[in-house]
Amino acid sequence: MENQVFLLILGSIIFFVTAINPFLILPVFIIGSYIEFMLYFPRLVQYNPTVILGIIVLSAWIFHLVIYRDLPPTKSKQILIIWVFILWTFCNSLVHRDSSLEAFIDFLRMLIPYFFFAYIVKTRKQMSIIVWVLLIIGTITALYGIYQLKSNIGVYDRGVKRIVSFMDNPNAFGNSLTILVPLALGLLFYRKHKFFMKGIILAILACFIAGIVISFSRGCFIGLLLGIFFSVAKFFRRSKKVFAFMATFCLLLVIIYLFPDRQKYILWARLRTIIRADSVETIDMGRTETAKAGLQIMREKPIFGVGLAGFTNEYFRLASESPDIKVVSKDALVPHNLYIQVGSSLGIPGLALYLLLVLFVFKDLRAAERKFRLKNDGLLMNISMAFQIMIMVFLISGFFGGALMKKIFWILAPLAIALKRISPQEGQKELLKIKHER
Repeated sequence: MENQVFLLILGSIIFFVTAINPFLILPVFIIGSYIEFMLYFPRLVQYNPTVILGIIVLSAWIFHLVIYRDLPPTKSKQILIIWVFILWTFCNSLVHRDSSLEAFIDFLRMLIPYFFFAYIVKTRKQMSIIVWVLLIIGTITALYGIYQLKSNIGVYDRGVKRIVSFMDNPNAFGNSLTILVPLALGLLFYRKHKFFMKGIILAILACFIAGIVISFSRGCFIGLLLGIFFSVAKFFRRSKKVFAFMATFCLLLVIIYLFPDRQKYILWARLRTIIRADSVETIDMGRTETAKAGLQIMREKPIFGVGLAGFTNEYFRLASESPDIKVVSKDALVPHNLYIQVGSSLGIPGLALYLLLVLFVFKDLRAAERKFRLKNDGLLMNISMAFQIMIMVFLISGFFGGALMKKIFWILAPLAIALKRISPQEGQKELLKIKHER
């Protein structure tokens, strides 16, 4: 009864806040992508609160639109593609309705933030707020991870205690910070930021790097290095690239050097396993077996795959029939690869639609970057470039883990639409100002 009352009160608050000003609910979506609340409120799981709250938020937004009629026009092709992707996923779930209809509802819940961020973020100020909320929530996540390290709290992984922070596993914790590193670097490289502001951003960046290190995720550490490399290559030109990369890499080494010797030794030992492993199984943790099963599914069922929730049963079937595929766990599994996950679940057409969506995210960000460059708006130009690198880091990390249901992607993708919409708007404001002065 207490749980139901709590959900009722929380739902009512969220409804009224969203109905009054939908923008106020956007930080809640970001917090939800960095904190797995059900880990702290396990008794609420039986009520499926995330779906309930998602429906409440959507209903409140529709109520707001009916009253205020303030839905901005959006001509982005990205919106069209996401609707086609949703339609294909729905058809796929109907084909596999016995196993995937419930998963499709959960997938729709993931997409609610997509439409909120795509339509609600309309101004430069709102975009700046979203950027800083991302950085602040990421910093809090990293600091809580450092607190867990100091308090000897974590999960054991083959004898190594790894930090999870607010997440359900250390790799998710590391990934949540890795994807924010280019954003912090983009703001750090913005020339007009004063020394004090650069100091704050540098401290945030240090927290991110520290969190990635103590997650002891090899894929995340590689993603960190690539994020630094891509950021320097994107933000600097000609001879400055070498100096900037060396300076940034030295900063990384200094931050790691400040860690206790034990943490540095564990990180180095885990990184060495990639090169010195006696066998794939030493570092693989079942990735190869699930990938082989996923590729086999794509060959056998190229159109509709096995549905959003059908991989586990199909994996065990293939493992029982083929000597080339081994059973690595008795638990529910997904391919540890974004592209194989989407292809085996939604078929090759679903994978093609997903990649097309990512392509148009890049196109929107590139268009926004060019417009901000022409208007000499260095801050939003840097943010547009940082988002491009963040998506690249996300796609690279997709080779090491399933990411279709990662909330952060469904927040970053629509922000590309928002940036593209803001860019001509800023130019029009400047033109009106000039005409008024004349």
